[in-house]
Amino acid sequence: DLSVFPNPSSGQFTIAFPAPKSNTRISVYDINGRQVYFTEVAKSEALEPVEIRINRTDMFVRRGIYFVRLESDEQVITKKLLIED
Repeated sequence: DLSVFPNPSSGQFTIAFPAPKSNTRISVYDINGRQVYFTEVAKSEALEPVEIRINRTDMFVRRGIYFVRLESDEQVITKKLLIED
């Protein structure tokens, strides 16, 4: 499962999910569908979950509604994220 917290966020937020069984892509999109963040996480045999901390300034975005998308061979999950001032 995919967790995004805190949500709403005032600047920094964390994306967390179980260790991936296949290469996994994490993207953040704005309300218009424009990709504002992307990273890939390699397949892992680890038991610990993956946590990615992102700062709003890393994405050069304003407050608003965003969508965090996890894509792997097994699943596609999208979560809504609200960024506030």
